[in-house]
Amino acid sequence: MSEKSSKQQKEWRPSDFLPIPARGRVTFLTAATLFFLFSAYLTLQKGNTVELDLPPIDGAEIKRWRGKTSEFGMEFGMGIHSVPTVAELLSPQAPARSFYDSLRNDLRYLTADSWSGMTGQFTSAIALIHLARRTQRVAIVPSWQDDTHYGDAVVSMGLLFDLQGYREKTGTLLVDFADVKEIDPDHKTTETDLIGCFKGANGFMNGVSFPAHNIQQQIYPRLPRRGASSKDSAEALILFDFEEESRLKSSEAFATREGMDLPRNVRDGQLLCYTSLWDLQQADGGFSKSATAALMPKPLSGFHTEWWDVGQHINFTLPIWEIAMNAVEQTIGGPLPDHIVTVHIRRGDFQDKCGDKPDCLPTAANYAPHVASMLDRCPPGGVVLVTTDETEDQAFLESLDARGWFRIDHPKLGTEMVLKERFGSGYKWADAAVDQAILSLGDHFVGTDGSQVSWVSAERVSAWQGGTFSLVGLECPPAIPYSDANINSQVDEYLYRIYLCNKVTALTIPMKAQLVELTGLREAAVYHHFQQIRNPKQSAPELWLKEMDLLRDLPIPVANPNFRPALPMDVSKV
Repeated sequence: MSEKSSKQQKEWRPSDFLPIPARGRVTFLTAATLFFLFSAYLTLQKGNTVELDLPPIDGAEIKRWRGKTSEFGMEFGMGIHSVPTVAELLSPQAPARSFYDSLRNDLRYLTADSWSGMTGQFTSAIALIHLARRTQRVAIVPSWQDDTHYGDAVVSMGLLFDLQGYREKTGTLLVDFADVKEIDPDHKTTETDLIGCFKGANGFMNGVSFPAHNIQQQIYPRLPRRGASSKDSAEALILFDFEEESRLKSSEAFATREGMDLPRNVRDGQLLCYTSLWDLQQADGGFSKSATAALMPKPLSGFHTEWWDVGQHINFTLPIWEIAMNAVEQTIGGPLPDHIVTVHIRRGDFQDKCGDKPDCLPTAANYAPHVASMLDRCPPGGVVLVTTDETEDQAFLESLDARGWFRIDHPKLGTEMVLKERFGSGYKWADAAVDQAILSLGDHFVGTDGSQVSWVSAERVSAWQGGTFSLVGLECPPAIPYSDANINSQVDEYLYRIYLCNKVTALTIPMKAQLVELTGLREAAVYHHFQQIRNPKQSAPELWLKEMDLLRDLPIPVANPNFRPALPMDVSKV
């Protein structure tokens, strides 16, 4: 990069964080007014926040929040659409004791149950919003709960993400479930409602959000559809939305067989509900295996289009950004550098994936070449900023510090106290959002393969900063000896180990074609077929071996031409 271009990249002007239509035409007075309003907002918050001992945040730092590629970056409060307010999308009674009383009679709505940690909740929510946009429904985003990671707190997506800014930028119609019916985990202030939800994009049907709103869920099968790779796709769900007559007939028959009362929303179709929309796929993997898809820009290539349609446009709230920026500046000891490589190191529960090889987790030395490669893409003076869930292995943490990388140490920074003061019982959710906001600041990104946090952070850096990314995988574990006992779980574990060793992004596992394309390994292509052979009515050992022979003829690079899965010959019993 020339000295001239490097200097140009470091310059900042007020227009850098304004929407594209105003770029080059907005006056300095407009930008100054915006900054004054932002400062006033922070001033009002001081009475409720534990202040960190840091200098004020200036305009250059605000620019980094928006991202360098502002056609993708989110602009807080500077929307280009006039959209109905939350109150206009619901009845005057909202939030009502019964959620049915909160719905307008003339509008169609879409919702789903929720589960998982924050990133799983986020990706499920953007899938819901994407489907609502495609089917002309108002998205009702479910509340988030995950007592495994965040205690018993139940929060709304809008606590962490700037949904109002997203509404204004895209014209999308959406509300939080708490806007429809208040969070009432003790069932003291609301009526018990019955909701019917259809099987969603995956087999998970144990969501946890509805009980917090005093809602009981009944689960209904969807209409059968041909094509194993497409029956749970976004396209299949879109078609299902408009098959009203056959959907009602099928649901009535199912309710009669099961001795259930048909819920109101299933009868009238005004509110369509799914069990889970996590890992929503396009039909046949979005046709991304085609040569044509490879020539198209990412939003059109068919891979997780909900990210390009929705996810990239949803930014964090200002309170999340304030705490994130304070943590970064306190860690670095000054203002935000011009160029950063952010690194996410997932350890924690990944240790459970190592089996009988406890040292399979990547070391600092494993991350170092990836970090160096990303630094080479930055102008001189770039710094490395690390977040990790590791808290106990002091030798590992010290090995990160010894490399001169800046590590976000929340206990040392006192971040938890600030989060509790600002977010109350939802502070653990906010803690996760703060780390993801920090990771999105990178010019480029290095993450941990198989981590949803790394996946979504890589996408944010790509969309918001125009950066690239690299993922570090676990060291390949040893083969697993099989036995007849508990063989189904062993098959799942074997598949997971194939996935780890082949460095496949987590959200691509179910898609045979994309596994082939992304990894270039014949053996990775067996995943989808492996799932099928677990059904003894569909296959036998000979079919598996025939499939492997066909894979050997694929015109893709060979990692191990003699690969054979270490399966027992009685595969038909699996």
